[in-house]
Amino acid sequence: MGAAMLAGRLFVTPAVLRTLKILDFLARRGATRLSELGREFDLPKSNVHRLLLSLIEEGFARQDDTGRYEASMKVHELGALVANRNPVKRAATPFVQQLHQATGETVALAILVGSDILYVERVLSLTPLRATLREGWRVPAAFTAAGKVILAHHSSGLELLDLIIKTVPEAAELDRSAMINEFECIRDQGFAVSRSGWTRGINSVAAAIADHTGGPIGALALIVPAERLSEEQVPEVALKVLNACARVNDLLSAG
Repeated sequence: MGAAMLAGRLFVTPAVLRTLKILDFLARRGATRLSELGREFDLPKSNVHRLLLSLIEEGFARQDDTGRYEASMKVHELGALVANRNPVKRAATPFVQQLHQATGETVALAILVGSDILYVERVLSLTPLRATLREGWRVPAAFTAAGKVILAHHSSGLELLDLIIKTVPEAAELDRSAMINEFECIRDQGFAVSRSGWTRGINSVAAAIADHTGGPIGALALIVPAERLSEEQVPEVALKVLNACARVNDLLSAG
């Protein structure tokens, strides 16, 4: 059996967990040699190879011409199916496009997953960013405008902030008191700004998308090279982002 019930809890067998972790690794890292997977998971190559064969047999992985292993397009297919069923993504996608057309800049839709934000939709500026923003990209929430506006309105925002500070090496220098004050400002003004947050030279402005209780279920963010977003431009940009989020909220409440 793949799993067993014990004391009212579901326990997954080690082989299943290892297989899922290998698939996750391949999807995030890309083509990888068998020996590297063995080192990563501290397993004999024979064990890793057996787990890889299971993934290949079910169509979740493939071996390329160089002998390395990678996640297959089936993973992308399933991810796209799940993402496209997300009501926030369905409601927000047209307004991601409209905000991009109104500004000419990169616009993204993000949701909170654990203490990270996950980008589930984006339209790129014709003038490329210095860093690639792709769907499926995760970033610790405290470093981006989208993440900060969600944390500021989230009932567990401070607990998630503490988790980020504790577990993310780059967050060790974050000033918790300053972040708490920033969250208060975000709640007052309705939007968040990040300047060279996760990626140096990249700024963002974001507002939250709310559920029927007013809790944050996502955020729209305008993501811009620092030289194209001055302090004077922030209020105008923020108003456009806020208006887009308001229209998403109206659509969600009507649906």
